[in-house]
Amino acid sequence: PTDALGYAWSVSEGNLILKSAGLHSLKRAALQMASHFAALGKDIALEDGHTSSANLHRPPVKDATLAEGADIRVMSSNVLADLYVTDREALPYVTERSEMYFAALDYYQPIIVGVQEFDASWFREWNNYSHKDQYEIVTASNENIKGEKYLTAIIYRSDLLEMETGDIVHYSKYNNNRGRVMNWGLFKVKETGERFIFLNTHWDVDSHDADGNVTQLGYRAEQGQEVTEMVLKLRQEYGLPVICTGDWNLWEKDTIMVGMLKKTDMVNARQALTPGYGRYI
Repeated sequence: PTDALGYAWSVSEGNLILKSAGLHSLKRAALQMASHFAALGKDIALEDGHTSSANLHRPPVKDATLAEGADIRVMSSNVLADLYVTDREALPYVTERSEMYFAALDYYQPIIVGVQEFDASWFREWNNYSHKDQYEIVTASNENIKGEKYLTAIIYRSDLLEMETGDIVHYSKYNNNRGRVMNWGLFKVKETGERFIFLNTHWDVDSHDADGNVTQLGYRAEQGQEVTEMVLKLRQEYGLPVICTGDWNLWEKDTIMVGMLKKTDMVNARQALTPGYGRYI
């Protein structure tokens, strides 16, 4: 079924046909199928017409219909930059991850996405996405590395939204000009005329030595204060609601996050639905 994250195989005229569905990698499906037959421990013959299938997971959303009264659907995702991946056996290549990510975009139909670690490999892979023409990517070039883009991007449906203005704002501390920026834009819903501010970011993380000991605390407290100030500034200047996404590198109950929410009167959307549910993006 189209709403299943699964795979199926069949035999037709001597050919073995494999299909994957939803957010399931075809490569992983092939490995699952191979493991299934290998576990039998013997050679087998499959007759024409043989079929088999399996579902790994069914997502809670059944279709792409927006909630009643809603203009947009927001998504946040850290896709993992290819330039950070060193263990190729432990982590999939961008080409494999992109297959699942593009399936997620197709399935959940987000109107606007805050994406982190969207590096040059992802920009190249984006060209293979069959529905890329529906979207625009808000980003800027890195002046320190020729040809490289910032890793904190905003992806939005250009047929449904119009971007009126925006900017890339550097943090005062730990500016590696990749993830540690605030990328924001003012958007208008074309159908209704509703306007809102959208801000995406990626906060710092602690540094560790080979034994896992913390060698340097990250600048999340400073970055949290700067996001707080930016949200209040944008709200005052434009008089519009502000939506934030990001890889915060924090637990939900961390004092930095709690303080930012309190000072800005923002609400953690996921915590409102599933209180106390572990770590989040």
